[in-house]
This record gives sequence, C-alpha cells and structure tokens, in this order.
Amino acid sequence: MYAARGLLKLVDAVAGAAALRFMNAEGREKSPLIPKKILVIRPGGIGDFVLLLPMLKHINKYLPKTEIDVLCERRNTDAACFFPFRKVYLYDTNPIKLKKVFSEMYDAVINTEQFHSIPSFLAYFTKAPIIVGFDSANRGETVTRPVHYAENVFEAVNFLRLGNALTGKITKFNADSPFLAPDKTAALPQDFLKSLTTGKKHIGIFNGASYPQNAWAGESFSALCERLRRKGWKIVAFGRFSPPEGLELACRENLDVLNMGGRLDIRQTTLAISRLDAFVSVNSGLGHISYGVGTPTIFLRANVNKIKWTPHIRHCRTLNFHPAGKCSPDCGILCPNGAIYMHRIAPEHVMRKLAYYIPRS
Repeated sequence: MYAARGLLKLVDAVAGAAALRFMNAEGREKSPLIPKKILVIRPGGIGDFVLLLPMLKHINKYLPKTEIDVLCERRNTDAACFFPFRKVYLYDTNPIKLKKVFSEMYDAVINTEQFHSIPSFLAYFTKAPIIVGFDSANRGETVTRPVHYAENVFEAVNFLRLGNALTGKITKFNADSPFLAPDKTAALPQDFLKSLTTGKKHIGIFNGASYPQNAWAGESFSALCERLRRKGWKIVAFGRFSPPEGLELACRENLDVLNMGGRLDIRQTTLAISRLDAFVSVNSGLGHISYGVGTPTIFLRANVNKIKWTPHIRHCRTLNFHPAGKCSPDCGILCPNGAIYMHRIAPEHVMRKLAYYIPRS
C-alpha cells in the first residue's frame, strides 16, 4: 500500500507540474450559478477527512438543497459516514470506475488537495463550470475560484475558506465548538459500557502511527499506563499499536487496560471516544476524531510547522519538541528525525497536560 502510494506521488512530482502548464480554467464560469450537484475531492487520510467537516457543514447550511459527492482514497471509505454524501467514489481502486465521476455533470468541484497535481487533473476534466481549489504549487490557473493556501494556519481553516469561496458566505472556524457528532445509535461493547459505570476516569490511548517516525516508544506508553493506573484511572486502548510493544507491555504487567483494538468500526470508535474523559494519541485520524467530538485530547507530534499541524482547539493540547525551523533539508510534513523528537516526550509531560482537564485525584 505504501509502495503504491509512493509511486503515485513520484509520478505526480515528475509529470504533474509540467502538465499543469497546459491547463487553464479561465472563462469556464460564464455566469452566476447556484450549484445543485458538487464533487469534493479529498486525498489523504482520516485526519484530513475529519478536518473537512466544518467546510461541508458550511456548504450544507448555505446550499441545503445541493447534493454532495466525494472522491477519496479507499482508506477513507468508513470515514465517509461522518457526512451524508450522495455518493462516495474511490480514485485508488479501479481507474475505469472514474468514468462514472466524469459522467456526473457536476456544477462545481472543490479540490481540497494542498500540494499534489493529480487531483487538479481530475477536477479539471470533470468540465464543471465552477472549480474551487488552492493556489499553491502553481495550480491557480487550473481553478475558476482560487483560494490562497496559508502555510501558517490550522488546516481546518484553509478547508473552510474553500467552502466560503463556493458559497460567497463567510464562516469562521470556532475553536470552542465540537464539529463531529457521534452516532449515538452505534452499539458499544458491554464491558466498555459497564466500565463507564464504575466512577473511574477513562483515558483513551492510541499509538497507531502511519509512519515509524511519528510513533511513540512502546516503553513510554507502558510507563504512561503505569502512571494512569496509579491515579486510579481506567486505560482504554484503541486500534493497532505501532510499535505494538507498548500495549503488550501494559497488558503483560497487568495495568488494567481495556483493549478495544479490532473490536469497533469507525462509528463505534467515534462514539466510544466521545464517552472518555481524555484521549492521548500520536498524529492520527483517531486523534482528530477525539477533539472533533469534544473529548479533551493530548496530541504527541514531531512536526516542524507547529502552527499548521497543531489543532487550534480549546480542548486539545499538543506536545511537540521539534525545534523551530527545519532540522534537515528533507524536513517537511514528515520529519526524518521525528523519532528523536518523539523520544523526548516523557510520560510526565503527558500527565501534566492531562492535569489541565482532569481534577486532582
């Protein structure tokens, strides 16, 4: 999966920028139009998908009769349940199925990709009269309504600006308000529900980093579990751990861990996280879901751009010991030295952040 994704990015980098020079959407939007059918293009993982929700809600508010489809990666299929899309298309499965997208006759396309070129081609060749997208990476001429891409603002704010450009209405991102509503009809395991009745504080933990340099050391997570146990708090583990040793150590040492890994779908996971007192996560989709539903969240990260990649949410605090500025020529969205800076995050740092949200006990 990672190899295929890497190959796609390589093709994008080599051929994409050159091909963009032959694309110009100027003059395509000939007259004012209220879109009746929209396509939203969203590459990337669950985290970025979650951050689209304020934009989607804005469009739904000002264009309530408009139908919205999404074109995304296969790994986001489950996350599409967070919004009532008319159709969900996948661009990284069977390319032949993309013909259906081009036959839909959309009134508008919103390309939410920040850097790469392939989504620009997809948006352009839908022949939609309105194309909204970022002006980054020399793509301004491929859209009819270019939006300035700001490097030093929270990503949800950038996405929301795309929605503003489509509707002509201005909505500002609200850092105090949860923007993801869990499905309260999702069935949760009985042992989890029973544990919630014990009166203990429940702390969720997740170390399922997509990339090794974003993971926290297994022994660090185990040490954190020990400190949580001494507080009398219940530990709830989610997903697959990477590395898995942290969860294995915690379970082996009988640290009272309630393991939800592999037991919940995304709807159940979202509801379960909303019932917690706090959630500790590396950079992950589950971390974004956590503060999205309003659960106090501690993010463990190692990114050079602390403004852009730090959730600007009142109930979210971030531990990021990456130095100011690039630490190497290759330092960017992913830092090659990320494991070094993640190692500098100690369990004591996490406990101090948790103290903001949980009274002394």
